Amino acid sequence: MDQAESFAARPEDAGDGRSGHGDFATPAYLEGQRANCWLLLGRADRAVPILSTALAAMPQIYRRDRGLLQARLATAHARAGEADQGVDHALQALIVARSGGSARVLHETIAAVDAMRSSPGTPGVAELIRAVAQS
Repeated sequence: MDQAESFAARPEDAGDGRSGHGDFATPAYLEGQRANCWLLLGRADRAVPILSTALAAMPQIYRRDRGLLQARLATAHARAGEADQGVDHALQALIVARSGGSARVLHETIAAVDAMRSSPGTPGVAELIRAVAQS
């Protein structure tokens, strides 16, 4: 991951999608992948700050990648016992999934909602579950 991040941070790579194929592998994208590794290892506590930073740094042009980060951040918050902090991220990811037709973002959003099912009393979770069920 560190080598990939070093390659992605080359000065001639603007990270805004203009260079064509492969330009999506920005440092923010790679940090999102690093955070996903922490999620897969059951370390949501490590994933949350990395995903937050990656989302803030992800160029706006990468709407689907931002949606993916939102969904994974929602999952990380839910798994860290912070479902209330994940609801808005999951809602934003659902908007991206629906408007952009991204099955990948929808799949990750469903995973986030599944992680929140243990917190049905958290404001917004019940509405989020219904919204995902309609997708």
